[in-house]
Amino acid sequence: MMMRKIYVLKKFLILSIIFLISQVYASVDLESFEFNDPTGASFNTFINNGTVDSSWNFGSVSTVETDGSGNLSIGPNLPNGQVYRKIDYSGYPYSSGTYRLEIDFDSVSFASGDNNGNVGVGMGRQMEPAYDLAQIILQANNGTPRIQFVIAGTTGNVYRNWDVSSGTAAIDFNINDQTAIIYHNGIAQETIDISSNVSIGALQLKAQSLDTGSSAKINSFKFIQLSDGFSGSTGIITVSADERLQKIEGFGASGAWFETSLNNHNDRDEIINKAFVELGLDIFRIQNRFLHVGGNHANISDALKDIITEAESQAGRDIKVLMSAWSPPESLKSTGSRTNGGTLSSDENGYQYDEYAQWWLDSYNYYTQTKGIDIDYISIQNEPNFVATWNSCILKPTETSEYAGYNTAFEKVWQKMATTYGIHDMPKMIAPEHHHLTGANFGNYIDALGPHYDRIYGYGHHLYQDLTNVADDYLSAKEYDYKPLFQTEYGKENTTDDEITRKLALATLMHQGLTIENLSSYMHWGLWWQGSQGQSLIDLPSGNNSAYTLQPEYHAFKHYSAFIHADWRRLQTTTAGNLLTSSYSSADRTQLSIVIVNNDSTSTSVNLNIENAVVTNGGVYQSTDVLDCAYLGTYSSEDTISIPAKSITTVSMITTAPEVVLNPNILFISIDDLRPQIRCYDEPQMVTPHFDRLAKDSYLFTRAYCQQGVCGPSRASIMTGMRPDTTGVYQYNGDFRNSMPWAVTLPMKLSENGYYSTAIGKIYHGSVNDVLSWDDAHSAGGGQYGSSQPQRGYEQYSGAENNLRDGTVAGSAVTRLANLKNQQPFFYGVGFVRPHLPFVAPQSYWDLYDISDLEFPEMDDQPINALSYSYSDWGELRNGYGNTPIPSSGPVSATVEQNLIHGYYACVSYVDTQIGRLLDALEAQGLADNTIVVVWGDHGFHLGDHGQWCKHSNFELDARVPLIVKVPWMQGAQKINSLVELLDVYPTLMELCGIEAPEELQGESFVSLMNNPNLPGPEEAVSQYNRGNVMGYSIRSDRYRYTEWRTTAANGGAIVGREIYDHFIDPNENTNIASVVTGNSEDIVNLIVNGEFDNGNSNWNTPTQGTTLTVLNSDSQLGSDPLARLSNLNGANVYQDKLVQTIGYEAGKNYTLEFKARSSSNNRQIRVIWLPSGAGQYNNNVIVQNPTLSTSSQTFTFTGIIPSSTVANAQLQFQVGTFNGSSADVYIDSVKIYEAGGSTTTEQHPAIADLSVKLQPYIGGAYKVGAGGADSLTSVLQSAGLSGANALYDADPDGDGLINLVEYALNLNPTQSDRNLLDSLNGSSGLPIPTIIEKNNGSILAIEYMRRKGADEITYQPEFGSRLINGSWSSESGQETVTNINTDWERVRVEDVDGSSTNNSRFGRLRLIFNP
Repeated sequence: MMMRKIYVLKKFLILSIIFLISQVYASVDLESFEFNDPTGASFNTFINNGTVDSSWNFGSVSTVETDGSGNLSIGPNLPNGQVYRKIDYSGYPYSSGTYRLEIDFDSVSFASGDNNGNVGVGMGRQMEPAYDLAQIILQANNGTPRIQFVIAGTTGNVYRNWDVSSGTAAIDFNINDQTAIIYHNGIAQETIDISSNVSIGALQLKAQSLDTGSSAKINSFKFIQLSDGFSGSTGIITVSADERLQKIEGFGASGAWFETSLNNHNDRDEIINKAFVELGLDIFRIQNRFLHVGGNHANISDALKDIITEAESQAGRDIKVLMSAWSPPESLKSTGSRTNGGTLSSDENGYQYDEYAQWWLDSYNYYTQTKGIDIDYISIQNEPNFVATWNSCILKPTETSEYAGYNTAFEKVWQKMATTYGIHDMPKMIAPEHHHLTGANFGNYIDALGPHYDRIYGYGHHLYQDLTNVADDYLSAKEYDYKPLFQTEYGKENTTDDEITRKLALATLMHQGLTIENLSSYMHWGLWWQGSQGQSLIDLPSGNNSAYTLQPEYHAFKHYSAFIHADWRRLQTTTAGNLLTSSYSSADRTQLSIVIVNNDSTSTSVNLNIENAVVTNGGVYQSTDVLDCAYLGTYSSEDTISIPAKSITTVSMITTAPEVVLNPNILFISIDDLRPQIRCYDEPQMVTPHFDRLAKDSYLFTRAYCQQGVCGPSRASIMTGMRPDTTGVYQYNGDFRNSMPWAVTLPMKLSENGYYSTAIGKIYHGSVNDVLSWDDAHSAGGGQYGSSQPQRGYEQYSGAENNLRDGTVAGSAVTRLANLKNQQPFFYGVGFVRPHLPFVAPQSYWDLYDISDLEFPEMDDQPINALSYSYSDWGELRNGYGNTPIPSSGPVSATVEQNLIHGYYACVSYVDTQIGRLLDALEAQGLADNTIVVVWGDHGFHLGDHGQWCKHSNFELDARVPLIVKVPWMQGAQKINSLVELLDVYPTLMELCGIEAPEELQGESFVSLMNNPNLPGPEEAVSQYNRGNVMGYSIRSDRYRYTEWRTTAANGGAIVGREIYDHFIDPNENTNIASVVTGNSEDIVNLIVNGEFDNGNSNWNTPTQGTTLTVLNSDSQLGSDPLARLSNLNGANVYQDKLVQTIGYEAGKNYTLEFKARSSSNNRQIRVIWLPSGAGQYNNNVIVQNPTLSTSSQTFTFTGIIPSSTVANAQLQFQVGTFNGSSADVYIDSVKIYEAGGSTTTEQHPAIADLSVKLQPYIGGAYKVGAGGADSLTSVLQSAGLSGANALYDADPDGDGLINLVEYALNLNPTQSDRNLLDSLNGSSGLPIPTIIEKNNGSILAIEYMRRKGADEITYQPEFGSRLINGSWSSESGQETVTNINTDWERVRVEDVDGSSTNNSRFGRLRLIFNP
């Protein structure tokens, strides 16, 4: 269908338009007059360059002649007022096809007041009149020129006017389609329906009424038959501005060679302007030449600094720098040479990876600190698979006997950068910069870098290969687009093709890379080069005075780089025909650019259909064989654009940015047991297209943490914004209302501010649904929850997939969203239960994964030096899914492990489909643009890692969760590496919704991180896990995870164990490094005799009759050396069966006790105690611990054992009798007691001191030592018989106008109306009162109020001011007088700090700040 265009034509400024028109529709010129005749040529001798040997009818020709400058000059003072020239085609009319009538007006001058003068061309059915089909005339309008189009329409003549005095005008007359398209300056303006059954029988060139001093000049006149390839119809390019694809890192080029040549060139600044201003490059790639012998790296780096400084100055913005190494220095090469390949040097310890990493760190420091060049990205090795005669170094994907491994080198460099600078300040690392995409090599390098793909910012490659099948290679590389993809080199020497062929070749490659591979960055090999013919964008011959040349590739590259920049997004684009079209929008969505590549030999025209964006204005730029990204003129949303044959066109537009939504809806999606096992979280084997789709427009938090690794506590924390020690919820089925009935949950707070809050599925845990949170009844969702067979841990479900719980929940949620459209703003919680056990998913989701896709644990054993507190016995799996089969103790079989992992993957993909259904429903209901989407997992999950399953720990795998937040009006498409907590979601949503967050929230809004993802963010994230009367508090810093295991405050709040894992070096948490042995470990003096049981049971005894001590030669878990087994353990109490050795201790010395142990079944506790021998000495021990054993080997370490007295005959006892009902066999080995000090010292890891201090403010509840003793708000309200909504802190159950918090703080009764003032002299309850105190220098205002002693939850803050408006109050106060009332209460009088007698007005108030 033809699109109707505007009626008033606008002026376009055009350069070299005659070249444009001659190329845009270069088909068959039937008649062509360009008036290049010599000066004074007469009307009847003009050269006709057309193909038709026409017989023209000549009219009067006086005062009409060529001017020698390519123009036909007409007038002034034409005889008889007119001239004309006609051609008769009536004998052989043109009755089918498409024809163009075109005239180029150079200038015109009409006499003042002239309304009759005109000059132009016409097209008619026959000689008289020769203009009844169409006319293009430049006419006088009261002396002002304008171009007028006249078309014989279906109901009469159609007139269109263009208020200009020059330019090219044309009409494409399509006889077959019965349409005419009018153009000005090459831009199609409107399609008009023409009368039917017409044929072209005559043409006319005329001028009339130029007899009053008016004159005109015509540059050319043509009648063209358009080729069969041009249909005359207009194609439509549709851009979906809200379907945003990959984010653009930027366009760039390399300055890795000839740096000083450019810096010393006389035209340096001009060339820099061409590159960074006109070309608009975002990224500049340089070579790491640090310490290259003879490489003159100092001078070259100085040149680079000068170039970058000048570029940033001219461009007015930062230029990002990518530094690649072509080779390390000669000293680190196996060949002793930088050139001709070779690999890393080696010594007796292997390849010198550490030295290589140090060189990279030194290089980075040199360029950034010494030379002042900001490095944004680094690539450790350019083309690691390519032997070059220039600087090069071979690194194979993994180490071989001949070559060093790229994966190890990369990891070593990453560790060096991270440990020196931290995650936020280190450069982004690109890998592997492979030479090409052909074959499997590129993928082999990437696969070798796994599984820790989070170390890599983006994948890079070059493109030096046969380009015949490059589209297939791009498609193969697309599988890695879960990260930014960089093509960091392409440059092809080309001395045979003409310029337009070279331009189109590069533009086509760029289009393919951006749209097929989804490249985020496209870089040309050379920004400049000597003797370049395609290798670079600018040819820069040697010599400071040489003339540089912009290569054809420069202009093709410019169509992208000048109009698309860093942080832009590619948009979903569709186009008809063979045009290659891609479109892009700026991060703030105020700019939009479309690039159109036409490789065909035929021209066409297009209209742009921009969906979900408003275009305000724009411009058109074009390249042909004679145009070089030339500006054609302005663009508006109704214009039709001419696309010449073999051309590149860029349309650059200004669009209206989306408005901030004042009351956005919130779709709050909870997923049970989901660790970040999603493709967008660098898990490439996962099939999660809908998570990935959401992440492309969202903020993805790579290091988000829950507050406790089990459902109930984690969900209570995110919904209340408070930590488990505040909610009092430590178990899966705990109810926070028991501890804080006053809590205002997230949906409650939104409801208070006009939201409709509702939910379906699992938001809170199970039956703990908190009815106060919802405006209507919560629905569990229905559907089948578990497996079809009882106690099956996994199942390939054969029924309809929407019959399962999550399918039912999603279906109901989709229906509900249609209803909620009429209840905006809304908060809608949707909770999915998979991938929680049992792993039940339809067969089709199991089929998404082959066995090769499954990622098995990197380490099956427990971490070295781990603590017994660290683990659970994964009873959730053992006790609930016995028919899987799951053994009651010991590891699962290899088959079961494989099926469990496979089932987990299938469930993740199944819930991904449900996410997609919700996102589609938002779109379908028109809610996507005003709805915030939050997707979160409640905690992580172990899949056999370290021999563990399920959650229930403080390890990274249990604490780290996925968190994805989409805010429609914000930029999104960001991975944020800052540490955040689920606690932070509540205050974040408050800020996004413009609602003041409750002061009691313990999280922090992360909106600032969304606005600027480069901010470092919080220094820590804290989680915890309860092991009965021992709590593990775990703090995650940028580098470490540190955990303290503490007893309750009632038991002294003692630290009974520490763990610290270095995530920069040990991301899997394989080794607890809390204790570091320094000195010569061979010199450790083990005070235990025969601790390895090499001498049988010598020095050990079992004093209890019946206990069997057997020394085994080996054990499957403890190793192939002797160890002790204790069996026949039937003692009724733990201390009745024991293994004992006499070993004394000395007062004041610092001992460490270590041993390895396991048991024949899980959850087997024993007691370890070192105490004086003899009866009655139990309370005199120097250490007593109750470690829990599992069927796997564990190493137990207890440090800081410092006796207060010396006991020579003390005993170390392993008490192994019945403990908590279990009498399983116990296996013990490697028992050591050694003394700290001397040549061997066990020291605490140096990071612990700082992390322990940072952890202390987060320790609360029963574990906080020294907490105040006042009754809590909760206990007071519960004692008063309040519950439910009446027990909220801001409720007023007695109706006296005072909320519960005020009555609690001022000793009033929340169940009785007692709104009374405090008695100043002897009152013990009541509201604050003012008091005037007489002083020597006048009267002073004071506030008198009741204060609850030790009330940690309340801050009493007196404030004074001279005006009753915000901003005039001050918390600064004067003298405080306290009167004791009783053990719980005191009366306080606080004086105004301002005692000036000149103040006539002072005011006071008391603020109560709730800090639960």
